[in-house]
Amino acid sequence: MTSGVKLTQAIRKGAVWLWSLGLALIAFDFLSLPFFDWRVSICYFFFTLATLLVAWAEKREFGTRIFFYRLHDVLIYSPWKYLLLYFLWISLFSPFTAQPFASLVHAANGWLSLVAVGASAQFLFCERTLSGLVLLPERLKLAFVFYCVTVLLAFANSVAHLFLPGLPLPIFVNQQANLFLYFSVGLPFLLWDFVKDG
Repeated sequence: MTSGVKLTQAIRKGAVWLWSLGLALIAFDFLSLPFFDWRVSICYFFFTLATLLVAWAEKREFGTRIFFYRLHDVLIYSPWKYLLLYFLWISLFSPFTAQPFASLVHAANGWLSLVAVGASAQFLFCERTLSGLVLLPERLKLAFVFYCVTVLLAFANSVAHLFLPGLPLPIFVNQQANLFLYFSVGLPFLLWDFVKDG
């Protein structure tokens, strides 16, 4: 194996770690920064770094033109196309809303989420073969472990504050709906792990 191939694999592995860390931190409300009238989760920093590493690894392995073909396939020939059309719609009509700036920020957040979370995950955890998309369990395992640790930590913290309201440890998730949403988003991971062989 050449040093170039090893470097590309190391870049992908770094991207998997950063993406998984972003997934782990998305549940914690207190890890966010103020941005105008919104609070932006710090997890977007890790998702964005992971996306940059993925783009670099794809460019190293396939070249720029093939990378753009692969990106086109991910965004157009997959379920991501519906979010792509939705954020395109929001971007086009945001200047005509009652609060144009808020609508533009919402659209920009959507584009960032689509590319930095969705498309990068497709490149990291799936590979297109002649028989269709194939999941890569060795990479998914890290994201799954990060997700499980976060869910257990967040639930344990919420239960501890439920029974011990005066606990000096800060509550990680202020709104229970956010915790439930985070659990629901990862539920397919848990179901897949329970029903698969081995």
